[in-house]
Amino acid sequence: MKTDAVPQNGYRLRIASLRVVTTRSQRRSATGGSATEKVLWDQEIVVDASAAMRSPAGTRVPFQFTTPADAQVTDESDSYNRYLWRISASARFPGVDYSAQFEVPVFKTGP
Repeated sequence: MKTDAVPQNGYRLRIASLRVVTTRSQRRSATGGSATEKVLWDQEIVVDASAAMRSPAGTRVPFQFTTPADAQVTDESDSYNRYLWRISASARFPGVDYSAQFEVPVFKTGP
């Protein structure tokens, strides 16, 4: 892909709070069961392509999300009933599209 390529519709970013419940299988297996994800809260934004900061090392896309004050924080204390946050990023480029997901910790920072 050319380094000066610009996404056709900007950069789409989504943050989601998820509850992931894993059920134990009747038979012991390498996977340990199946996981079901439930979206508790999400928000999507589009960042204009002109906001991207390009360099030989890559492209940085500035963004900011504000999570609700009463949102469930990251909690992985029970591996069968986890709460996590995921950021999804995507962009449509001529010929090649970009898509990635990242888990990020979210904690309460104030009263």
